[in-house]
Formats: sequence, C-alpha cells, structure tokens
Amino acid sequence: MRPELFRIGGQPFYTYGFMLGLALFLAWEMGAWLAEKDGIERKKVFRFAIVVMAAGYIGGHLHSWATDPGTRLLSGTGFTFYASALSGALAALPACLWLKIDYLRMADATAPSIALAHGVGRIGCFLRGCCFGVPNEHGVSFPKDSPAWEAHVRAGLIPASAAKSLPVVPTQLIESGYELLLTGALVWLVLRRPRLGTAGLVYLAAYGPLRVIVERYRADPDRGEILGLSTSTFIGLVTFVLAAILLAPPLSRWRAHRNGGAQRPGGIDSPAERTTS
Repeated sequence: MRPELFRIGGQPFYTYGFMLGLALFLAWEMGAWLAEKDGIERKKVFRFAIVVMAAGYIGGHLHSWATDPGTRLLSGTGFTFYASALSGALAALPACLWLKIDYLRMADATAPSIALAHGVGRIGCFLRGCCFGVPNEHGVSFPKDSPAWEAHVRAGLIPASAAKSLPVVPTQLIESGYELLLTGALVWLVLRRPRLGTAGLVYLAAYGPLRVIVERYRADPDRGEILGLSTSTFIGLVTFVLAAILLAPPLSRWRAHRNGGAQRPGGIDSPAERTTS
C-alpha cells in the first residue's frame, strides 16, 4: 500500500488523488473516442463531460455528507460511486438537450468509460486503504493511519500501537478487476451495438449484481442504509432489475435478427441510420 505518492517541499501528494485524476483522464479519452466514432463532435463531448463530472462530484459528496455528517463537503475524498454515477446520469439528460446530442448514443459511449474510471479508481482505493473488506486471514493488511487501520482501532480490534490493520478481503481489487474486464466487453458491445442504449443498460445489469456481492464483504462504516440494506446494495438491486427489464426486448430482437442471417457490418450506425434515431 502506498497512500502517499511523493512530497514536494514537505507537501504530500496522495496516490488516491493521482489515481482518481488518471481514472477521469482515461475515461474522457475513451468516451471521446467512442463518441467521435458515432459522429459526435469532440468539443460537445468535452462540454458534456464537464457537466456530468461536476454533477457527479457534487452528488457523491452530498450523499456522503447525508450518511456521515462528519464528511467534509467537496473535499478530495469521501464520495460514493453510486451517488456520483446517478447524479451524473441525471445531469446527462439536460446536458444532451443543451448540446443537441442523442442521449442513448452518449450512454453507450460513456458506459465503458464509467467502468474504466471505476476500475482504475478502485486501485487508488486499495493504495489508500479505504473501501476495505471484512477481516480474513488470507487477506491484505493496510498500514497505520490508513482508513482500515483507523476503523479497526475504533472497533477495538487492534491496539493504537499496531503497525498495520488486520488482514482483510481486498474488495477494491476484486471490484477493479471485474470493472476492467467489463470495460473490454462494453467496448466490444458498443462497436457491435444491437440497439442504441444497449451498452448503458448492460453496464447497469452487469455491475449491480457484483456490487451486491461485494457489499457483503465490505466492512468500511458510514455508508448509509435503505430498508435495512446498505445504500449501494439497494441501488444495485434496483438498477439490475430495471436494466434487465429494459434489456430483454432489444436483445431478443437482436438474436432473432442475427439468426435470420441478416447482419449489420458493424455496431456503430452508418450516417444514414444516425438521422433516424
């Protein structure tokens, strides 16, 4: 674990912040590339990204503050992925109307980008020691003063003199690995898109169950509850069900279309098709 990347003049530069910045940069590049292949101007993608990322940043912090009033608003840490993603998704609709962009096309272009950003960002969580799992003898330990170490000290699991936390399940790396694999699958799906919006729905359907499973092994406190479930578990179940319902008709028609022998030469629509969406 390496929570601090380096120091300049005594000022620390943290690995988590670096990985978050890298995640946003990579997400932007991938989203712009996919959107441009679909005929959306790069300058419009940039404006869209600014609106969505700002909404996600604010929404994620507001959720953290609502579930844990001790969270410092608009700080460099302390925001939740789901709240950020949902806030960004809500802001995406007016942004698309403002920029005259097809919402479903942008959903397809941004789905792999979100998965990539989340996968890279979770590596930052691992290096910082946050978003950790339950104690497990085969797990990994985090150093003194990390969020995992602090939580274990508060819970009385280890003394304040301990040099590291108890070994815990590395839920950050589990989620990161899954997200990076999902990124590749979503890019493939966008390029062979059966129908507009499919990639966005597949992301919701694929990520929801993983988050429900990961939440069973997460042990970091103060993440809020809805109906006795952690906030992320509840949202993961809801998004999975909704995405699965919306996916069923398009995928069944796609399978029938492919089995009939007529197949489009590629997933990204031709210019003529773009005008009919």
